[in-house]
Amino acid sequence: MSLSPAVTLTPLPIHQWDDLASLRLAFGGCQPIPMAQRYPGGDAQAAPSGEVRVGWAEGSLSILAELQGKNISTRATRLNDFLWLLGECFEIFLKFADNDRYLEFHIAPNNCVLQLVFPSCSYWQDKLALPHETFMDEFMLKKPAFVSRAWENGKDGWTAFAKIDLKILRPALSTLEGQELNFLFGRYHYPQPGGKPSLSCSSVLRKLDFHRQEDWGTLKCSSVQS
Repeated sequence: MSLSPAVTLTPLPIHQWDDLASLRLAFGGCQPIPMAQRYPGGDAQAAPSGEVRVGWAEGSLSILAELQGKNISTRATRLNDFLWLLGECFEIFLKFADNDRYLEFHIAPNNCVLQLVFPSCSYWQDKLALPHETFMDEFMLKKPAFVSRAWENGKDGWTAFAKIDLKILRPALSTLEGQELNFLFGRYHYPQPGGKPSLSCSSVLRKLDFHRQEDWGTLKCSSVQS
């Protein structure tokens, strides 16, 4: 049985995704999902490195991640750079509960993004023996596929926003009402530039692998307006 979060989402229309104050107000009633090191080798007693809030409208999910920490930086410069190797990044994993296909989207503090869609977790696992450069191109979406924004919050962290139309995974989708999704939010943070990353995520992991779907949480899209 998974110990990862099960969250009921309420409708949350987002109209001003360029304005951070308006976004924070809009997401204020959403359940916070902490980002922690609850995995083998992690510091389960450490304070969360941030929290994520989620809402839905029509066929899209909106996600706001407030992430704490110093030395927020990235060397990413373009679409589909390997963000997790280049510095700070926030990662989004989503799939419909009744389907194997899933997405992995990353956002860097300078709003560079990485966009990947995998046919299944087993397909991904079969590729892991190969260098990333030789197979990742197969999964990349080559044109911008979602709305993203990023703001640095002085010296103490940063905020990432994403609005994702889930027709990417289910082309005939008209509404998320009543749908159940599996999810994981992950983070790579580099306390020292060029050093080892500190990882945190929204799930309780039995193995440090963000693709391990047995440990993902669930999102249930309710029709009840908060």
